[in-house]
Amino acid sequence: MLKIGSLRLQSPFLQAPMAGFSNDAWRRILLKFGGVGLLASEMMHARGSLEMERRRKTLHGRLFGLPLREKGDRSADGTQNSDGTQNTEDPLRRFAQNGNSRNRTFGKDAAQNPFREAGVPLSVQIWDNQPEPMAEFAEKLIREYDIQTIDLNFGCPAADVVQKAHCGSWLLQFPEKVGELAEAVVQASARASKALGLSAPVPVTAKMRLGYSAEKLTHLEVARTLESVGVSAVTVHGRTTRQMYSGTADWEKIAEVKAVLSIPVIGNGDIRTAPQALDALKTYGVDGVMIGRTALNEPWIFRQAFALFSGISESEALHRPGPEFQRDLLLEHFNVLLEQHEEAEAVMLMRKFAPCYGVGMKNARQFRVRVVQTRTAEEFRAAVREFFPSETLSIDGI
Repeated sequence: MLKIGSLRLQSPFLQAPMAGFSNDAWRRILLKFGGVGLLASEMMHARGSLEMERRRKTLHGRLFGLPLREKGDRSADGTQNSDGTQNTEDPLRRFAQNGNSRNRTFGKDAAQNPFREAGVPLSVQIWDNQPEPMAEFAEKLIREYDIQTIDLNFGCPAADVVQKAHCGSWLLQFPEKVGELAEAVVQASARASKALGLSAPVPVTAKMRLGYSAEKLTHLEVARTLESVGVSAVTVHGRTTRQMYSGTADWEKIAEVKAVLSIPVIGNGDIRTAPQALDALKTYGVDGVMIGRTALNEPWIFRQAFALFSGISESEALHRPGPEFQRDLLLEHFNVLLEQHEEAEAVMLMRKFAPCYGVGMKNARQFRVRVVQTRTAEEFRAAVREFFPSETLSIDGI
């Protein structure tokens, strides 16, 4: 099984960090299905996050999605038992209920990481172009938030990150700079881990692309540099910065990176089905496969891929939930957001996710148009009732 530094993953299929989507509520949905070996946060700007934390202390909620305050009666959405007592079966809900709990292993000031209790490690992806804030932020995440993996973003192609901030995949043009940043974080992890008495440093990984453009491919030089400064694993998306998400991912070049490194290499790009994920693992010799956008539409893809990896037949492994199930899952997702945010913000966040649940459904386009116009929880639920089947189907055990 895939091992990243001292961290052993139970599955070689990893969740990709995605800006605007990789929040706590969605990670809970992925945990419901299983099969995912590593969960990921949204990418976090080191300097911005440090400043925000100094001003408002919001990092805890951004990482773990804890409710901002007591929300009142939630018996209707399943957080209370029928007799009125709190339901504590779900370790993530139990953690949200006890937001002030501390993990003694990590000292009195360290927040307990609920994903450790749930059995799937959480990786936090950070980005910047200055080594000092990246090192400071990484150390804070390890010391105070019990984060099990720090991931460095050298793969984001977004214009705001690349052109304006000169971060993310912009830095692939400068392998020495990439090495400087990575080394600072590796050393920060070693310091924090030693201070906490850990037997091994918290692993530092990196996500990258093939280079800035087809004329400036630096994947091999950057990958070697990352390994030389102590990075424990590298994820390679098979496109350049200029490509963004156009064209097709070049898995042959991902395999080139695998051929020159001794640390694990995880491939990423254009994985749309569970059989494709397994085929990429076998064909290109990578140690793991990272799945991103497809999981928004099909959060069960990790379970399907792991079932195939474990030898289960396609006819059994590739069972696809029906529309009734997807409706119930959508509403559960929405209820989690309502626990964690004000109603207006929860609706706004869910408007991004809801169309993903409607992919492949009859009238999917009309559903998308309708749901993005909702402003309240009742309007949102009414839109779901209008377009999804009315039969009730419990999601327990799926």
